[in-house]
Amino acid sequence: YTKYQRINSFMMTSPPTFDGFLIEEVDTQAALNAVENYNGQNYVTAVLKKCIIFPQKSGKLTINSGKYDLSVVQLERVSNGWFISARPVEKEVHLQPYTSSVNITPLPEPRPAGFDNAVGQFTFESRLNPDKLKTGEAASLEYIITGTGNIKYLHAPKPEIPTEFEQFTPKTDYRTRVSGASVTGTMVTEYTLVPQSVGKFKIPAQKFVYFNPATKQYVTLDSPA
Repeated sequence: YTKYQRINSFMMTSPPTFDGFLIEEVDTQAALNAVENYNGQNYVTAVLKKCIIFPQKSGKLTINSGKYDLSVVQLERVSNGWFISARPVEKEVHLQPYTSSVNITPLPEPRPAGFDNAVGQFTFESRLNPDKLKTGEAASLEYIITGTGNIKYLHAPKPEIPTEFEQFTPKTDYRTRVSGASVTGTMVTEYTLVPQSVGKFKIPAQKFVYFNPATKQYVTLDSPA
């Protein structure tokens, strides 16, 4: 927030620190020189950095803003004898770091079996294609998690694959976007399976457990066997 006429540019000289957090940085390139009313006065504002933060532990966590150098324009009063005019003058401003603390409450205990720190609101499904195949023919087993929360930091489901199948290292793809103050998207984990024996085999149902902060409850979702 500033009373200067305009903010021309800024440069980070010391990065902020987010100890105890994972962060998702939000693009703020177009966020210079907005006008905002604060406590009854108008200020020129600039968003220097914006992040969505995901705490990794409970307790009092501290964020340090880092240092920034700004180029600003102020109006300087000039007297020409009979009248006073204002001319724009550019100057540098050095912003010193400040800290802010956030109190993070722990997740409720006891935590259900299968909970792996997923927090948000999600859906869960699986796909097997094809479900009938020949020996040596590959099948694709996909697990799809969609929703809003710490989706970029979820761990891949680990199904119990029958030993009669050769399996390859799974591939996980995250398709996410920033939506308001959250991250929304889809996580797709694909297993490639190749049967080595003839018969009928079962891949057990897979569970996905997450904590919903809106309802303050754990939710367990199942994909079919």
